[in-house]
Amino acid sequence: MRSVSVKELKDDAGRYLDEVLAGEEVVIKDHNKPVAKIIPFSANGEIDSRGAELAVKKKARAPLPPLEEDPLYITDEELEAHVARMIAEGRMRPAIAPLPPEFWEEPLADFGDLDVVRCNKSLNRSKESIGQ
Repeated sequence: MRSVSVKELKDDAGRYLDEVLAGEEVVIKDHNKPVAKIIPFSANGEIDSRGAELAVKKKARAPLPPLEEDPLYITDEELEAHVARMIAEGRMRPAIAPLPPEFWEEPLADFGDLDVVRCNKSLNRSKESIGQ
């Protein structure tokens, strides 16, 4: 039986899959604690009967606190006051114009296909609409 860390498995999954296909069991460890086992199927498609059991352990997470109790939560009014203060201090610039409607309609694109000309035209139309 072979033991590997999660990182080792991610880095070389094919190698460990080959070992499982050859009949080996692979134990996966996270921070030196076993968390999973990869076991081969038998010829008839059943799980190999060498005492292997499927055990899934999920770490229980504490429920999130109510939003108002989150130390990073601020109200809309607090946000607006903060933005106004940042603009007054010169640490932030006010928005030139609202985003054009087509910004919200276009799907996310691969950056390799980014059409800079179209983006510049949209920006120019927005500036024209506010009189700049």
